[in-house]
Amino acid sequence: MNLNFGCREKTFPGYLNVHYAKLRNVDVVFDFDKFPYPLKEKYPYIEMYEILEHVENPVLVLKELHRHCFDKARLHITVPYYNCAGAYNAWSHVHFFNRKAVELMIDQNLFRLVKLRLIPTRLGRLIPSFIREKVSFILGEIYSQIEFELEAKF
Repeated sequence: MNLNFGCREKTFPGYLNVHYAKLRNVDVVFDFDKFPYPLKEKYPYIEMYEILEHVENPVLVLKELHRHCFDKARLHITVPYYNCAGAYNAWSHVHFFNRKAVELMIDQNLFRLVKLRLIPTRLGRLIPSFIREKVSFILGEIYSQIEFELEAKF
């Protein structure tokens, strides 16, 4: 079984679907800022779609999830890009991410960064990829999300 962490109402069969609020089809509800988590299993794969920007301490969340990973488990994570309006569309967003913030957040003793990809907006796709990231520091709405994948190390 895999873990869908912060699933909202987007639940998947074959996953333990957890969220911090009781929503339709959520299997387990708990506060993601309270440790340890009430999870009893270890997981080979964890999906986290736009959840780290909502928690008080993303580093501690990743550390806690590491306890629930098999060796070489994969974590697929997306967060909104800091210089996009979507990053500021919810009052509950307490963290904002760019490439460097993601890289600094990862504890190299616990995880190996397998992939990191900046996802461009429609506007961003019009800008050649070799200058897109540099332009994104000046202009907003070039990237919408950061997608990255971690591998648990033991």
